[in-house]
Amino acid sequence: MKMMPMSNESLEQFIKQFLPEGVLAHNENLELMSISKLIARVYQTVNESDTVEIIFNAFYNLRYPMSVVEPVHESRKFLPYLTTNSHRIYVAIDSSRIIEINNLLEIAIRQEPLIPSELKDAYRNFSQFMSNTAS
Repeated sequence: MKMMPMSNESLEQFIKQFLPEGVLAHNENLELMSISKLIARVYQTVNESDTVEIIFNAFYNLRYPMSVVEPVHESRKFLPYLTTNSHRIYVAIDSSRIIEINNLLEIAIRQEPLIPSELKDAYRNFSQFMSNTAS
């Protein structure tokens, strides 16, 4: 699978299409760093901290509910949001879709010829997205 360059438009399109809004929960798979690692498997990224910030901004622009677990310490309250709370930001995404995207990426990376029947529609949509975005 060829990775795509990350643009704000493409990233927001990917999120809307493949990571729909779900229930906000404090689940490790719904934590921003975990979601960023998943998305970084699709896009060419420069470095982890910039990627996390770009992805955070995309979810923020799309108005996804988010939850921050740790408090901002008084001495750090004027630092950027992601610097003060970089490891405990949860995003309201449908968690079943994260599993589905992980499975799709595994199939695409290995270029497996057989697609499980429960993933055929999602794989077709993912392939279409990749070809439309790459062009």
